[in-house]
Amino acid sequence: MSLGEQVVRLREWAARTDTGDRDDLVPGVSQRAWAQVSVSRAECLGQSCPLKSECFPELARAAASRADLVVTNHAMLGVVVAGNPGVLPDHQVLIVDEAHELADRVRSQGTIALSAAAVARTAATARKHASVLVSELEAAGQSLQLVLAELPDGRLEAPLPAALHDALVVLAGAARQVASDVRDQARALGRDRSGEAAGALAVARTAVGDLVDALDRMTSDSVAQGRDVAWIERPRMGAEPPRLLLAPIEVAGSVASHLLGGRASVMTSATLALGDSFDPMARALGLPLAEQPWKGVDVGSPFDYPRQGILYVAAHLPRPGAGISEAALDEMLALVEASGGGMLGLFSSRRAAQEAAEVLRGATDLPVYAQGDDQLPTLVQAFTDDEAACLVGTLSLWQGVDVPGRTCRLVVIDRIPLPSPRRPGRPGPHRRRRGRRRQRVHERVRHPRRSAPGPGGGPSHPSQPGPRRRRRPGLPPAHRPLRGIPHPLHARPVADDEARRGPRRPAAPVSSHRRPDRGMNPSAGPLGMCPSGGCARRLGASGCSRPAVLPSRSH
Repeated sequence: MSLGEQVVRLREWAARTDTGDRDDLVPGVSQRAWAQVSVSRAECLGQSCPLKSECFPELARAAASRADLVVTNHAMLGVVVAGNPGVLPDHQVLIVDEAHELADRVRSQGTIALSAAAVARTAATARKHASVLVSELEAAGQSLQLVLAELPDGRLEAPLPAALHDALVVLAGAARQVASDVRDQARALGRDRSGEAAGALAVARTAVGDLVDALDRMTSDSVAQGRDVAWIERPRMGAEPPRLLLAPIEVAGSVASHLLGGRASVMTSATLALGDSFDPMARALGLPLAEQPWKGVDVGSPFDYPRQGILYVAAHLPRPGAGISEAALDEMLALVEASGGGMLGLFSSRRAAQEAAEVLRGATDLPVYAQGDDQLPTLVQAFTDDEAACLVGTLSLWQGVDVPGRTCRLVVIDRIPLPSPRRPGRPGPHRRRRGRRRQRVHERVRHPRRSAPGPGGGPSHPSQPGPRRRRRPGLPPAHRPLRGIPHPLHARPVADDEARRGPRRPAAPVSSHRRPDRGMNPSAGPLGMCPSGGCARRLGASGCSRPAVLPSRSH
């Protein structure tokens, strides 16, 4: 269906829908088509919109104010914590599912990003809708781009580099001047302005105001006082220009005051406890700061994991790099063929999910649904209705997907999606660990230890590492494949494999400035077989993410 046909279908649907919820549109449309008929927060005209009485979000907010039970998401709770309590009606009880992610969602809601492209978009919006001069703002944005290009990725310590701080100050001054010009333009029009002119000025005022607020926060002393953390990143492994990000370090106080204060709260999740204690998560969510005392209860799990599923770690596969390896795709295909479909594929990148979908569609006759083909609820329902179907996607499918019955009998995971150690999501502990590690390195340099070889040619001192043993490929005895599924080490001839699937396109080259295995733990064994005996701790500390295949009857 062409873009025009999708837009026509959307307009017809908008005339008969009662909610305007995109999930209710089955089958769905592309994001490009949806963007033609929807507006973002920055484009919303607010109270001056002539279509306010027909606005679906406004109607939903009015209905929520009259309801006894309101179901929303973490993003809306983040808006409340950010200081906008009016988006939800008054309530006395709050129930949060998947509460282990609430603090991160709130932190993400308070994260701001700044780049030359964002400045250029704001300048274009102000020029188009308010007819003001933005040449100084555009020049300041280009100067910021040059400064960011000279700085490496990673965290920025306080104080910020002088060149970056100066560029931000100049940009803030230019943004305030544009904001003042937009206000003057609005006063010049006065009461004679039409609804369309008022809406255009509202869009420009919102866009420039957001930029001014972001720059005020970036030029403040929040980083020096430890309230925020700043860092630079280049999205898509350096394919996009650098951008400056600023995020709050602690959100416990905001959650306690804006979300938990004055009401009873129930936080549920399968992973709230850490070492049989709820204290770490309670501190992250601000429960000790709330007015009411809190209590943690572990009710156990209704699942009998040893009888309902088998964990299989394909330890013989190559270490994960950019994308997904040919061997991992071959392993996935063998398991899917043995199970007759029914696979939920969870991948850590959109590229890997797309490659997996292409392989499945080219090598099997099974129905294959991929995230992005349609709305997620539609894809999950189609997967649930067909026992032979396969569904592949990224992080959106990692939780909240309930597929009872026989359909979801094989779950494939390409790697554990641990956060990047280079992204300062929780900077305090990372900085302390880095400091201790650097101190130990310095101690070894200052006090080198050399000892005579011990028996068998190995070092006599326990701190000296011995010769590393090459671990044989294969599976430990505890990791047995499912009954009826061929053993993964029974290799198929390459010629026969390519005859079934056809030749693959060559893998994308890895840029020379970035090692694909950076951040991996070379000494960590398969999941549950870590040499140190503390695999979970090593995974969390080093970022090890070996490929995992998890056949299961429940997800």
